[in-house]
Amino acid sequence: MQGLVLALGTLLKDNPFWFQTASNKRTENTSLLPTITFKMKISASALLALVTILPMTNAWIFTTKNGQWDGTKSKACTKAANKKGTTFDWSSRGCTIRIFSDSKCDNQIGIADRDWKNHELSRDMGAFKVNC
Repeated sequence: MQGLVLALGTLLKDNPFWFQTASNKRTENTSLLPTITFKMKISASALLALVTILPMTNAWIFTTKNGQWDGTKSKACTKAANKKGTTFDWSSRGCTIRIFSDSKCDNQIGIADRDWKNHELSRDMGAFKVNC
């Protein structure tokens, strides 16, 4: 971060009128450099806050032989016919998948709120739902 500020300071020293303030008055680097440093700190803080919040966001991905679906919200009953013995992957943060044998989501045959990798269907699948 200090290297970036130093590089910007050098750029501004070589080009003192390179930047204009919000009032459109040209500003030399002596008063501009602290402003750039302050803005960089805000950007770094905002980035840190975003990275901290991301793991709390719901997200999921469901992959079968016949398709792939993903999202960050619940998904209503979705047709996804797969035969017994087919493998699929389910990966999620904060969501639950329900597997159904029919295409109208009436006969539930499986449920998971943790990841399934290379999970093999023990029955034919007709559809799925995701609740977040």
